[in-house]
Amino acid sequence: LRVALEEIDTELSRFQAFSARYIATLVAQRTESQALLDAVTYPVLTLPTEITSRIFVECLPTQGYVRPSVRRAPLLLMRVCRQWEGIALETSELW
Repeated sequence: LRVALEEIDTELSRFQAFSARYIATLVAQRTESQALLDAVTYPVLTLPTEITSRIFVECLPTQGYVRPSVRRAPLLLMRVCRQWEGIALETSELW
């Protein structure tokens, strides 16, 4: 039994060392991926606010009352990102 316990302990030690290396590799990969994502520039977010606002207004139906829905402009546009939410809220023509 003592030999069996020693073998189990040895195997546990190997597994712990392997899992620590594997976790370190995953953390490094995640850090690298996050850095790449942080460096991405979305061209649509570089448009001047006035142009984005006008695009939002053009998304509205041309006739009738706009019934609020998260599936249609302007509420849908507000869900894209914080910048669009701010632009939509500041565009009085949407409301």
